[in-house]
Amino acid sequence: MTRYNRTVRQTRTRRVDYAALAEWRYQLRLLISRRETAARAAGIEPQQYVLLLQLKGLQDGGAVTIGKLAERLQIQHHSAVELVDRLVERRMVARRRDDRDRRQVVVTLRPAGEAVLRRLALYSLAELRTEAPSLLATLRRLVRSANGSRAVNDTPRRRGAMKATALVVQGLLLVGLAAGCAMTPATTTTATPSPDGTAMTGPSGSRMDGSTRQAAAGGSTTRVPIASFRPAVAGTLNDIHFDFDRYELSSEATQMLDANAEWLKANPKSLLLIEGHADERGTVAYNLALGERRAKSTQNYLAAHGIQSGRVSIVSYGEERPQCSDHTEDCWAKNRRAHFMVKAQ
Repeated sequence: MTRYNRTVRQTRTRRVDYAALAEWRYQLRLLISRRETAARAAGIEPQQYVLLLQLKGLQDGGAVTIGKLAERLQIQHHSAVELVDRLVERRMVARRRDDRDRRQVVVTLRPAGEAVLRRLALYSLAELRTEAPSLLATLRRLVRSANGSRAVNDTPRRRGAMKATALVVQGLLLVGLAAGCAMTPATTTTATPSPDGTAMTGPSGSRMDGSTRQAAAGGSTTRVPIASFRPAVAGTLNDIHFDFDRYELSSEATQMLDANAEWLKANPKSLLLIEGHADERGTVAYNLALGERRAKSTQNYLAAHGIQSGRVSIVSYGEERPQCSDHTEDCWAKNRRAHFMVKAQ
């Protein structure tokens, strides 16, 4: 509060660029909202992701205690305990008493938590590549407003400080961008690309990636050749579309699937291939996994409406086969889809 009062007194005559400040807060909120949506899509809560991130970032500096995590997340100690409890239950972190101070509880990252964290971190860095230009532009505007609003103090020294501040801000963001470009996507078992660039799941739920893989439930797997599938006749099996970073079916999508299910029931000799697609935002690995979830949710809906699972295979292409190549919201919406291919039994 003392710092706040001192700052207000010192800057009372300064002009405030409310438009730039409002835009900056909006962009930050948008950035955080996208990360929160991605965390939930990965199966964890946003605060759990932040805790995993802080844990990973702090671990090289020595033992990470619950108290230190509470400080980094700016939450109460008991709230940090609850977050850690939930992650322990999910086998993402482990905890133990500190060897030197038994009053302290040390938290460590487990492989399951590190795998989820890496996927989300890579997604976040990939998103930053598209978000950075507007963030930088707004930051530069705010720095100019904060450092250059009083002409009487606009000395060469002040102008130098203003330029240095702007360079530091840009440097911090560009470090993140460089890391995003340099890092390679994590290899995941849920969306491994095959030689033709696809991740394949057969009717039994087994994975196909160009070689035979063991089914999750045990037993043998069979390859599902997809070259023989062809696009359905126009007007018979229509694509469905998904919201950004989601794989849940909308009411419009379910209505379309109801019609598709009727066609499949009327053509019992037709086998179905469901292709899952994503837009270009996010990492290749993340979008392959997202495309597979979209195809799987589509398959599950059809199975619940009388279409035998033995007739249906799914494949994920992620972002690799866009329907539209423009970098716009309308185009991305077209690419977030499940597409249907058929062949005779």
